[in-house]
Amino acid sequence: MTFFATIFAKNYLAHARTLMDSVARFHPEARRVALLVDEPEGCFRPEAEDFEIFGSGRLPVPQRAHFFFKYTRLEASTALKPLFLSWLLEREGARRVIYLDPDIELYARLDPVEEALERRPYVLTPHLLRPDSPGQSEILRCGAFNLGFFAARPAPVTEALLGWWAQKTCAEGFVDFERGLFVDQRWMDLAPALFPEAGILRDAGCNVAWWNLAERNLSAEAGGFRAGGAVLRFFHFSGYQPGRPDEVSRFAPGLETGREGPRRALFDAHRRALLENGYQKVSSWDYTYSRFANGEPVTDFCRRIARQDGRWLDFPDPWSEPSAQRYFAYWTAPEGPLGMSRLMGRIYLEREDLQKAFPRVPGADERRFRDWFWIHGRREYAIPEKLAEGAVVPMRGDRVKPLGGYSLSRLRYMLDVLDKRLKKNS
Repeated sequence: MTFFATIFAKNYLAHARTLMDSVARFHPEARRVALLVDEPEGCFRPEAEDFEIFGSGRLPVPQRAHFFFKYTRLEASTALKPLFLSWLLEREGARRVIYLDPDIELYARLDPVEEALERRPYVLTPHLLRPDSPGQSEILRCGAFNLGFFAARPAPVTEALLGWWAQKTCAEGFVDFERGLFVDQRWMDLAPALFPEAGILRDAGCNVAWWNLAERNLSAEAGGFRAGGAVLRFFHFSGYQPGRPDEVSRFAPGLETGREGPRRALFDAHRRALLENGYQKVSSWDYTYSRFANGEPVTDFCRRIARQDGRWLDFPDPWSEPSAQRYFAYWTAPEGPLGMSRLMGRIYLEREDLQKAFPRVPGADERRFRDWFWIHGRREYAIPEKLAEGAVVPMRGDRVKPLGGYSLSRLRYMLDVLDKRLKKNS
């Protein structure tokens, strides 16, 4: 049996439903399965959906609590991919697994994929197919192959590939372009050399998306669409936002769906499907691993500084109240390398522009840097409010205490916070 699989967090339930509806249309004989990265938390009933949903607790995720603390929602979803595929092949007896991101929709049967799996143990689709395609320098940052699609069947090389891939994604499945990392995707650039027998599917109708639309012009035909002259089999709506129907993707500013024609028809139909599948309701659902136990948000910045510092491993359970207290206490402690809080010191030392703007830190520019942090930095880094407030420690020479023992700069910050709360409540 062929398994069609996807991975999603609950705010993407409408996308998963739309994908699985399209799979049922063209592959009614297939088994449709999905991995839920976070928890339902009463928002919906997985058993009520018309496709199978497995919880991530079934997978052998290393240091599970810490895994979900160090990774963002995107990073966690992609890092679990090889573990999920291995589990389906080994535990569920899949003869073929076709993985598709939840923001994909099918428009024809994927017979070319199944045919490729008859010849090769695993199959990849390139981002681009032509040497004159635009955007090649950007693709170099993200990887040669788009891992919104991956197909495999049981074979020794598949088992070895998925084991290696899972090891990499569970340890370093980050979005970190400076280190040459982009979730699970950049690792796959190495796969055809390290794990021979890779199938490279060059069908222009497979994995069409904003990054290759220039080389795969869409046209309409009776009962469907064509892309680059081939039957459109699946379109990857990466970055598409139903609330902005004129834009192809938030990742491609200026690329529009157009007012009419096959592209507009394709996107409008996908938008209707998302709305019918509950997009407006589910898209606002919180990610299970998005808040500390004290209710403060765990932002991408919170995760990054913790894993870079190594402190996240010191917490027995990063999601407990004691761990939240330790995290906040550590980063707000006035023990940073510049005599200020660790949080402010970290930001200053990693930003050359701040060091140029405020060169005398510690020293004459310290107050100006603190003003920047309180007024601009906390927003720029999306620092949780309590963490930002705690990071404000008395500075040397800060003798001006006009009211209640607070400095002028601290008062400016507090007034800014108050203004924000008033606007929120008004």
